Amino acid sequence: MASEQEARRLLSAVSGHLTALPNVIGVGVVPAEGKSSEACIAVYVRSKVPKAALKPEELVPETVKGQVDGVSLQAPTRVIEVGDLRF
Repeated sequence: MASEQEARRLLSAVSGHLTALPNVIGVGVVPAEGKSSEACIAVYVRSKVPKAALKPEELVPETVKGQVDGVSLQAPTRVIEVGDLRF
């Protein structure tokens, strides 16, 4: 698991890849479910789609990994359905 600070650093390295996935409208950092001191990468989607309906390269990974300033970081992801956003 990742701390909030580690998750934010990792998000800066992987946000471009995640936001390029179909149906993804945003990313962020949220507390891990049931773990107040740990964080995960939130991936906001218009609607959740069954895994079987997506190509492997279109799936949001369960865990993201990356190198930030020479340090290997990883954090779990959480897909959050938000619908269409209107501003």
